[in-house]
Amino acid sequence: MFDIESQNMEFMARRVRYISQADYGGDKGFYEHLYGRPPTEQELATFRLFLKRGNGNWTFLYLLTTKTRFKDLTLSDIYNVEINNAELFGDD
Repeated sequence: MFDIESQNMEFMARRVRYISQADYGGDKGFYEHLYGRPPTEQELATFRLFLKRGNGNWTFLYLLTTKTRFKDLTLSDIYNVEINNAELFGDD
């Protein structure tokens, strides 16, 4: 069961990284959009580590679903491995 959970977390992390790059030009712009202010160097380093590890929390999930294109998706679509990022977010 751990392997399935690990795969799902990595899959979700790839979805988030895609949005970060495609819509906000990277981690700094993504942070600014989510939190409404530029990050300090330490905050940006922590945020990057957070994104790399794919360790989401309820606050982050709330921000994703209220401030990004994730708000228009179902969980079923997000975790559907047959849909690539460009298709999922309408960029194809």
